[in-house]
Amino acid sequence: MKFIAAGLALLVCSIQLGEGALGNLLDSSCGTTRAGLIPLVTGGASAAPFSNPWMVKVIGAKLCGGSLITSRFVLTAAHCIVTTHMRVRLGDYYTRFPGTICSPSGCVPTAYELAVDTKIVHADFNAYLDNDIGLLRMEASSSTQVMTQVMDSAARAP
Repeated sequence: MKFIAAGLALLVCSIQLGEGALGNLLDSSCGTTRAGLIPLVTGGASAAPFSNPWMVKVIGAKLCGGSLITSRFVLTAAHCIVTTHMRVRLGDYYTRFPGTICSPSGCVPTAYELAVDTKIVHADFNAYLDNDIGLLRMEASSSTQVMTQVMDSAARAP
């Protein structure tokens, strides 16, 4: 698995090289969170908005999650990647009610979506879900107006 992660990192770097952005691969605020507005529940555990700002919703024929690993790339499961049109939803901290959610301590900005323009599935992915990993490139860079940010090594599994 470490080889797959390293390979994907090199792939992202090589694509970023084409754009002249290798020096900006990791954002300076990478790995920090802005938790504390309205406590929410995901999977039975309490979570606050901004506690996982790299998490995104992957929208296609299936509904999946992913991690923002650069301002344009999302790491997700290969079985979530479909041949039809796909979008990535960023900053969706309260999925039951669309729009801006406010409390006395502040407001959660409105989420937004970006279209996916490139889909990369691991070459050895199969129906048994071996090598179930892939990358999505969004048509534009994610905005810092919505409280999202890129995941860094401090947030990754050991």
